[in-house]
Amino acid sequence: MSEISRRKFLGAAAGAVAYASIARAQDDEPVLLPLFPLPIVAFPDELVPLHIFEPRFKELMADCRAEGAHFGISSFVEGRIAPYGTEVELSQVLKEYDDGRLDVEVRGLRVYSIRALHKAVEGKRFPGAVVLFTENETEVAAEGEAETVEIFEKRCEAWE
Repeated sequence: MSEISRRKFLGAAAGAVAYASIARAQDDEPVLLPLFPLPIVAFPDELVPLHIFEPRFKELMADCRAEGAHFGISSFVEGRIAPYGTEVELSQVLKEYDDGRLDVEVRGLRVYSIRALHKAVEGKRFPGAVVLFTENETEVAAEGEAETVEIFEKRCEAWE
């Protein structure tokens, strides 16, 4: 990974890793969560606007609207999915286009760590991941920030 790519990846995923590194396990049982990989980091309680145009993610939004399904946003940079992400719920549909595209707003719920990736959820076109949820921490101690960044950088080096 080039130095520029590495910085881009660090910037996109550091926030999620900071949350995950201080989080305590909440649920022991892994669950399958639909996944929407994006080059962003979503945080719990954050409202995130999304423009939905790919058929597989239109299908995911249809499931969210019909069944109240949740999904995960994990950072996707340089062809890699970060090992952490945030479960989100559809907050509102902002605009529906004639061609089926959507502008939506989602709200971050809780952080997860990925245990296994699936190219597609069974019977669906969108990807999924087996995840473990963690308890959200709302404050990060300043003294732990440098240590968190160091741990994250070591993990990135291990992926190379």
